[in-house]
Amino acid sequence: MDILIDNKKIDFENKKFKSLGLIMDEINKILEREGKMLCDIYVNGRVLTDNQMIMGDKIDVVEVVTQTPKIVILTALKDMKIFIEKYFESLEVIGSEVEIDDDMQLLGSLFEIVGGLEWCNNVLLSIKENTAIDFIDSNFDEILEDFRGCLKGIQDAMNSRDMAAMYEMLEFDMSDILADISDDINFYYENILREELREGKYA
Repeated sequence: MDILIDNKKIDFENKKFKSLGLIMDEINKILEREGKMLCDIYVNGRVLTDNQMIMGDKIDVVEVVTQTPKIVILTALKDMKIFIEKYFESLEVIGSEVEIDDDMQLLGSLFEIVGGLEWCNNVLLSIKENTAIDFIDSNFDEILEDFRGCLKGIQDAMNSRDMAAMYEMLEFDMSDILADISDDINFYYENILREELREGKYA
């Protein structure tokens, strides 16, 4: 069995694995040491699908493609920019309706927006954890704190089915925060890209 990470063959000293899960345990240990994140897995030349079970005796080659956390963040920032644009478009549509509580489609749209905000929260936390943005931009920690506080208020309103309060926080408080983030996304992207290129140069 051959195991490759980013086209580099890994020597496990002829260790035999009974399942793909045991192989991935070993690979994840390597990725954690090297500060990389798993992107794609190929088994016997085919992309591994979710929850696919493969026994070790059926595996000839495992290929893993990785990315650094900063590359993942850079991709996420592009997606976040698109999400913010759609966020404001969606609020305009929802705001034109009178009775949000009785419209299941609009409720679904609101819940989808909250799901997107929860994803944004993870991206912002990853930026803080994996980059130096909070040192470069003195406002980043305040924006992150405001975002997380507002998101919690929105989640609380959603859980208690207070749609009016939820929409109000989305329309005013969160909109202001996202507008600030949108203004800064290019700055985040450029500085994180410089970090990645600098680290790659001296790796």
